[in-house]
Amino acid sequence: MLLATVLDSFCINNSFYVRGYPLVFGKLMGFVSFFTQDFPQLTIHVLFKLVITSPEQKVLKKEKLLLIGMMVSATACCISTFNMIMCT
Repeated sequence: MLLATVLDSFCINNSFYVRGYPLVFGKLMGFVSFFTQDFPQLTIHVLFKLVITSPEQKVLKKEKLLLIGMMVSATACCISTFNMIMCT
């Protein structure tokens, strides 16, 4: 997605018109990616972190893996937000 934002700046025409309103492909893909993939994935990771409360479920490897997943999901949300803002 970040590469799409960089390549977006080199495009001559990267938008299409719907009822006279221009829609930019990079911005559209940022919104679609954020709301259908990145934010739901981060929400699921946070819910897993909140639900895993009993001591027998808190295995050290699961906690580390969950933390890594949350960091990757948060980074993906930041990249999608960057695309929504920067693509013009």
